[in-house]
Amino acid sequence: MADTLNAVIAGVLLLGAVFSLPWFKGLWPLAPEKAGLISAETPIAATEFLLREQPPGPLFHAMSFGSYLIWEAQPEYPVFVDPRIELYPAELWLDYIRISAATPGWEEKLAGYGIRTLMLSSSEQAGLVAAVRESGEWHTLYEDSAAAIFVRQSD
Repeated sequence: MADTLNAVIAGVLLLGAVFSLPWFKGLWPLAPEKAGLISAETPIAATEFLLREQPPGPLFHAMSFGSYLIWEAQPEYPVFVDPRIELYPAELWLDYIRISAATPGWEEKLAGYGIRTLMLSSSEQAGLVAAVRESGEWHTLYEDSAAAIFVRQSD
């Protein structure tokens, strides 16, 4: 009896693991824009632009872009942060949150990290995108529905 129960549990876990693979994402009950292998929010075109035009680094980007940038844009553009929260010190995360929220001093924080290019999520970082546009220190290089790329004016 215990062996049968263990086999059933192991089988359910194995099926869960298999169906969690990205190739089965289309079978999940998700909104159509999130159901494909790559979500509509993935900055594919923005990353292609980044690699083609080569604006100066270092790059500050939306955390949600981190995994894709690791896959597609390293070593040219090392990531600032990515979803593996445990790999980065708490102070870096606090700075990321302060910058992303465009709290007072956000530009000084970016300058402290030497950031010269921004790749921001239009939906997740809308306040920062607005602050960047108002600041006068940044020039828009690229924009689509997923991302906006800005470069510091002095560069």
